[in-house]
Amino acid sequence: MGDKLKLWFYPEVDYLEVTFSEEHGYMRPTNSDAVMKRVDEEGRLIGFSVFGVSRFQKDHPLEVELVPRGDEASRESPPQPASPGEPAIPASRDNTFPPG
Repeated sequence: MGDKLKLWFYPEVDYLEVTFSEEHGYMRPTNSDAVMKRVDEEGRLIGFSVFGVSRFQKDHPLEVELVPRGDEASRESPPQPASPGEPAIPASRDNTFPPG
């Protein structure tokens, strides 16, 4: 992880992106429909994104596991290329936005 953390918020789509590195990476799903993680070629975490940020309540924090346990990494979907600062916004299961 680098020394700098970068945050982008896109209010028009209620989307937050956080990056720890300028490396190109791949968006991967997490255990939450609201969060995608960005990993590099070796699978190291280099950022994450959150969809529907404004819908979360202060007294109910969003908890997400960004680092897989055991063989979960082998069950992940194929990578979706993404560059820092250019959000890769996937559709939800029914192809609508925002997901959820």
